[in-house]
Amino acid sequence: MPAVHYDLTSYLYHTPDHLLRSYFTRRGVLANLNLEGVRRRAAARMVTAAIAELPASDRAIVESDFREMFFIAKRAGTSALCDLVGVRGLAAEADHLATMENDFARTMQLFLDHAGDPLFGELLHYAQGRTLGLGRLHRRSGLPSVEPRTDGDALTALADGLRHHFLKQRRGARFEILHSPRMNPERHWFIAFGEDHRQADMEFNEEGLTCQDRRPAFEVAYVWCPSEGLLEVSAPGDRRDCDQLIDVFRAAILPTVTTRGNSRPIAIHPVLDPSFAYATDPKDGILRIEPVKFRFTEGHRSGAAVDVQRGLGENLHTFVNRVVNVDALKTSGLSLYSATMRTSWRPEAKRGKTTTFTLTMPDATNLTDDPRHQVIRGYLRRWGLAA
Repeated sequence: MPAVHYDLTSYLYHTPDHLLRSYFTRRGVLANLNLEGVRRRAAARMVTAAIAELPASDRAIVESDFREMFFIAKRAGTSALCDLVGVRGLAAEADHLATMENDFARTMQLFLDHAGDPLFGELLHYAQGRTLGLGRLHRRSGLPSVEPRTDGDALTALADGLRHHFLKQRRGARFEILHSPRMNPERHWFIAFGEDHRQADMEFNEEGLTCQDRRPAFEVAYVWCPSEGLLEVSAPGDRRDCDQLIDVFRAAILPTVTTRGNSRPIAIHPVLDPSFAYATDPKDGILRIEPVKFRFTEGHRSGAAVDVQRGLGENLHTFVNRVVNVDALKTSGLSLYSATMRTSWRPEAKRGKTTTFTLTMPDATNLTDDPRHQVIRGYLRRWGLAA
């Protein structure tokens, strides 16, 4: 995911005036600022200028609050904000948030209602976790369908296991673990923030140019789906590292799991059949799903490869049949290694025009925890493209 660049004026422009007034009243600053009758863009510039004139201590607090709210609004998204609030038993509040003007307004309302309690901190960590993208997840399936342990002892055990794992890399001396349940379908996020190698940056502050020492964080994200017995992990390192991190999670969070499952297979060969039906429910807003690129490899991803990608306006199967001798590919030892698919959404779905994703043998995908991707994941299971 691209970096989020904080823009105070942009945040003020998109946040309704009555919520800004409530915020400033709560903080005890700019209480006399009158924005009545002022156009929104001009009002944003006025508030930005007024904040710049605040005493340094007050300005630092306001800037910190707005920076956090801006980050959550840009990263978490409407569905996640409502989902996380609803799963905490605040269904009425979640329904109210869904009707608000935009994510900036929702985030400000959440700050006014929950600043200082664990929910707002969880939203911030969730937004930070979204920067992972959770793409190309490593998977282990065939695990017993059990509810995870989420108590303090379990999270401490997970942090200890991660510290031991990253000790050989001379990082991860400290870990903080965030547990975040999600619904539809039920799944549990466990995002671990570990202390990375120290860095030193040149920065400007009130005293001029200085060298600032900082300790950045790196992330390890787990997604546990109890109904499917499926565990996914996104983390730095190769496949072997991820397998070890999965074992760390099982020992701490799923202590009753004693059998090692296999990676969840992806059966993508049916997409080679032009008659394969991608049946969808109209309520999900999908217009069509179609393959746009095939990759054939010789036994292993590091071997010889042939990519077949359609041109504009041409069906991929038609193109393959026209220029590629598929039977010859099979006899040459090449087999389908990956398929890139494109989902077109109906205009009324208001989700963007298309979503492109890739399925790679034997068990990789770049589908994330995005709500649209969850819809696609459900159909892949229904169609038998993922077990």
